[in-house]
Amino acid sequence: MEYYSALLPTARANNVKIGVENMFQNDPIRKTIVHDTCSRLCEFIKYIDTLNDEYAVACLDIGHIALLYQQDQPWDFIKGLGHDRLKALHVHDNSLLTDQHQIPFQGKIDWLKVTKALGEINYDGYFTYETLGHINACPDDFVPIHIKYMADIAKYLGSLVDKARPQNN
Repeated sequence: MEYYSALLPTARANNVKIGVENMFQNDPIRKTIVHDTCSRLCEFIKYIDTLNDEYAVACLDIGHIALLYQQDQPWDFIKGLGHDRLKALHVHDNSLLTDQHQIPFQGKIDWLKVTKALGEINYDGYFTYETLGHINACPDDFVPIHIKYMADIAKYLGSLVDKARPQNN
């Protein structure tokens, strides 16, 4: 928390928001994924509320939550953080076992529940894909097709969010 607090004056002076992200760690001894900073909903809320600054916002990594597969799922984090705290998303899918950074709908995350929760809080923040590995693996001639595919999925996810917004119900 001290780290982010120290950055806030510079962020304010430069009109830059700091996205505090939920993280995880790999336990090398047990060979398992374990909790880290803001990986529990109550801690994430406390972190943002304690910083209490419009320049410190929640950046929710959907894939990281799914890896911990805990009581609070991605949609619970979305609803718990709410519209005022949640201003950025890192969007990627996975198998719930490793941080694969797959394109949505290629793993096991329930994107229908994720988009419904985003609509319900009237989410209006950033949507950032974390799926670069897929493009790196493509032949150069296929990259534009792959980017269009990813854009089409993002548009589809956006349409699902819009359908779930309060004014559309």
